Amino acid sequence: MLPTQPARSDTMVVTIGGLITPGHVDRMCAGLRAALNTCDPERIVCDVARVRRPDAATVDLLARLALVARRERRDLGP
Repeated sequence: MLPTQPARSDTMVVTIGGLITPGHVDRMCAGLRAALNTCDPERIVCDVARVRRPDAATVDLLARLALVARRERRDLGP
């Protein structure tokens, strides 16, 4: 997961790519929480263009990132 510079100051872009395993999910969610502590975006956008083979782990990651965003009172969307 790679947080990138947003096009707008109220948006954080998170790029997800490569092979995602169940072991990566907790670390990626913790990474999002840490990134949200350093800035204050209203919205988080997940860029999944680099995901080669979406599977259950990818869906789990996106669902859990959405949960992290909701708990931090942020929107996660396209």
